[in-house]
Amino acid sequence: MSRRLPWLALSLSLCACGARPDLQDQPLDPEVEGVDEDPVDSGWDEPVAEAPWTDLSVGDADDPDDDDGWEPPFDPWSLGVVVSGDLGSPDEPYQSDFEGAAAVGGSAWMAWFSLNDVCGEPVPFSLFADGTVNVTGAVNNGGVEAGGDITMTGASVDGSVVGGGDLMSGSGHIAGDLSLGGVNQAGGTVSVAGQTQEHCPYSPVLDLDALEDFFGQASAAVDELIPTCEASERYGELTLELADGVNVVELDAEDLEDAWGVTIRGPADAELYINVRTDSLALDGMVWTYDGGISPTATMLNLPETQQLEISQGDHHVNILAPAAAVSFPSGLVTGNLVAASLSGGGQVNCGHFDGGLGR
Repeated sequence: MSRRLPWLALSLSLCACGARPDLQDQPLDPEVEGVDEDPVDSGWDEPVAEAPWTDLSVGDADDPDDDDGWEPPFDPWSLGVVVSGDLGSPDEPYQSDFEGAAAVGGSAWMAWFSLNDVCGEPVPFSLFADGTVNVTGAVNNGGVEAGGDITMTGASVDGSVVGGGDLMSGSGHIAGDLSLGGVNQAGGTVSVAGQTQEHCPYSPVLDLDALEDFFGQASAAVDELIPTCEASERYGELTLELADGVNVVELDAEDLEDAWGVTIRGPADAELYINVRTDSLALDGMVWTYDGGISPTATMLNLPETQQLEISQGDHHVNILAPAAAVSFPSGLVTGNLVAASLSGGGQVNCGHFDGGLGR
């Protein structure tokens, strides 16, 4: 997915979140062992509302075709899982649950799968895909939009199905309408509660190329932020002490991999962006703890350079932004957004999407 996009400012309205003009004047807690008493210079002399990413935009202003702008049909962060490539594979379909909705820029193979059964985000479909969709299991609280052929095997869809290709032979039930660019080859083996229409022009609600660029630009914008504080380490625990407003931390990949836990302390109006710059990263058995009011939904783990990411075991209460990464997720839990280039395995992704200022 490489289409260039129109202008879309990744702007922030952070003043309402309690952000201060001069983060560098906020001292770190001198009682926290391993942290220098002198604060880290953030380099910000302007108000936080003028954070570096406000001047970044998606697409190219000089492109004559990019004159209308891309307006997302809904908040992109409300998608629990965003994959610009494939979800699973024909030989190894993805086998776990996503409590929220998902967008897949390639094809999706899902076996004994439950999608969007808890979060109930206000999105028009529970699954968006650019390629083919193969599902065994349940798509809840919404339907399926797919550019290619759709195969249902013992599957139920709680909504309408809109496809650019055919509905292939299989079995299951569609609670809404069925609209296809091709034909319904499944016949009566897939029951349709609503109307069935064939040979319909396919016009997707969600531009998946634009979505990919949105998250890529978001990651690049966070990558440019200057650190405002640093982490301390004690007996394998990383501790981050935050001020109100925007906080930015850079972590070494080895320190994060070696840690058994990350403890984040900060006020309720704090936002935290963690940059880790590495080609590959493994997160296993880690515990994320929040104290003082800050929410996991205001915390972003940004992996702008990561090509290979493995997540296993543990309960990772953090939003993960890794738009270039092939993610292997054999087991464990992520609570928050998971943005990747491809995703394989059987780990679970639960509700808890990012609600900070980035991209809003």
